[in-house]
Amino acid sequence: MPEPLHLVKIPLLAAAFVKIAARRGYPLRELDDGYLAHCLLAELWQKNAPAPFHLKGAPLREDGARGRGVVDVWGYTAVSADHLANHARDFGDPTLLEAIDGGPTAISGKEMPRFEAGRRVGFLLRACPVVRTKSPRDPGRSREVDAFIAAWAKREGEPVERERVYVEWLRDRLKDKGVSVERLALAGFSRERLVRRTQGEQRAAKTLERPDARFEGDLRVDDADAFAALLRRGVGRHRAFGFGMLVLVPPGHGWS
Repeated sequence: MPEPLHLVKIPLLAAAFVKIAARRGYPLRELDDGYLAHCLLAELWQKNAPAPFHLKGAPLREDGARGRGVVDVWGYTAVSADHLANHARDFGDPTLLEAIDGGPTAISGKEMPRFEAGRRVGFLLRACPVVRTKSPRDPGRSREVDAFIAAWAKREGEPVERERVYVEWLRDRLKDKGVSVERLALAGFSRERLVRRTQGEQRAAKTLERPDARFEGDLRVDDADAFAALLRRGVGRHRAFGFGMLVLVPPGHGWS
């Protein structure tokens, strides 16, 4: 029997969270909100931290490094909201719990239903459309590149449209995932500076610039188990940092 999948919502107090991050020496003006949220989620819940997740609400940081308001973390996890609340209450760092608006009992959620074959659903997705290509300096190694830039490099005189490249990038990642794409559109795009830590013993912060694309569309479920696995895994890279979550909405709905 497939592992249960839960959708949870965790309300974060932006001001409290930014204060905690500052105490711990995080370079607030350099880190993106997804990385900051990842740090809190991973420290509180380790392997059960919601991922992929999506941030809803005002940015964690406004007016420079000062955060205001509440930011909701929506995410998928294998455990229930009650499990997350109990674990945080029993084992969580008290200073981290201050960042949850209302404390651990304010965490809410539901077990996701099973979407049988033939069911139509809409989706919203924030994704990072990148591909792996060979490094020009070291052909034996690969690097992560904006899918549009990779397509432009291979254009051979043909025009390249960013929207078309990104839409095809997403279509490729939805192939053989238990769904048929009925509608797919790029709703927005920007380039964002992201901070990630390198691997190895000496982990250092590294700043990256990556595409930040918002998609919307409609899917028809062809395989219920494969679709559940798609929701659980997410789409594309940087899924633990606020990208890649398929947020389900009624068919025909979009970001606006």
